[in-house]
Amino acid sequence: MKIRYLIFFVVAFAAGIVIFFARPVVSPQKLSAQIYSSTQAPFTFQPPEGWIVDDHGTNGTLVIFVNPTQDREGDFRLSASINILSEPLQGLSQEEYIRTSEKNLMQFHKDYRITSDEGHIFEARFISEGHLIRNRQLFVFTEDTAYIITGSSLEAQWDAYKQVIQDSLETFAIVAK
Repeated sequence: MKIRYLIFFVVAFAAGIVIFFARPVVSPQKLSAQIYSSTQAPFTFQPPEGWIVDDHGTNGTLVIFVNPTQDREGDFRLSASINILSEPLQGLSQEEYIRTSEKNLMQFHKDYRITSDEGHIFEARFISEGHLIRNRQLFVFTEDTAYIITGSSLEAQWDAYKQVIQDSLETFAIVAK
């Protein structure tokens, strides 16, 4: 009788540990209730709920929103993210800026392929560190500045993030200075 209780306890305890330590990969399906307001540039943005904010200028960005859960592809790990950066137009029209950006992206990533071009929105695939990445970029312009908002994830996880990334991109707004 004691052995049966001991076995039950060990199995229940082990199951509890597995449940405690096993975190399911859940993609956010809604936006944060908090609206991010930049202190560096005149814009607001509503990121996915629970994503971490990094506004320290990492890789030249104004801000990066990172999913705290990393997705896996074999040993490779990548967190879905949305980054926002700005750049002076330097006399280029909006159309010239977009086409120049497209050309630069294709030179930087030889395998960069735009799968959708909806005017000021690109959706593309490219390989990074041997893994297929998917992204969606929104270009927003003021008189002299381009804002580029890019949401990215592993291609295999894109369907889980596409809608919340699109919903977030649609919240980007320039505010009066």
